[in-house]
Amino acid sequence: MSVASEAIKDDRVKATDIELLSVLPENWPLATEDQNSDGLLKPCPFCGNPHVSLVEVYPELSGEIEYVVNCGCCETAQQPDCKDNAIRRWNQREEA
Repeated sequence: MSVASEAIKDDRVKATDIELLSVLPENWPLATEDQNSDGLLKPCPFCGNPHVSLVEVYPELSGEIEYVVNCGCCETAQQPDCKDNAIRRWNQREEA
């Protein structure tokens, strides 16, 4: 059994046909002013929170550390990816 599968071992988890892609940290970072202090990430596209976090996740399949951007205010997050792609995808917005 892999580390990620072991991490979610819980009596509350029932068998499903969903494939586990990664294990996210138990507690996402909260929306605090020290998050994104370098301004690398755009504010959350849904709630406007400027204090979003770039979080490491531990993928089930590849074994390489990946990243997601998470909004600690509305809990929006994206699919895991390499660091550069996670940042690029988060910052990608349609201009009005």
